[in-house]
Formats: sequence, C-alpha cells, structure tokens
Amino acid sequence: MTHFTTGDDAKLSDAMFESYRDTIVAQGGNLIAAIAQAIE
Repeated sequence: MTHFTTGDDAKLSDAMFESYRDTIVAQGGNLIAAIAQAIE
C-alpha cells in the first residue's frame, strides 16, 4: 500500500491506517453476519 520513495505523497499515516483497519474489521463482521444469516 505504501511506496517508500522520497516523492510519494500517498504514504499512510497512523490515523489513516487505523481508519482503514477499523473499516476492514467492520466489513469482515458484516460479511460473517451475512453468511451466518444465509445458512440458517
């Protein structure tokens, strides 16, 4: 995700990483809930 070059402005900050991680965890939970509901 991060390119370690001197001219790269798209490096992830800690805050961005935390935000992305929280979103991914939430999506994972939603996916598990949807699968559980589908197999009931």
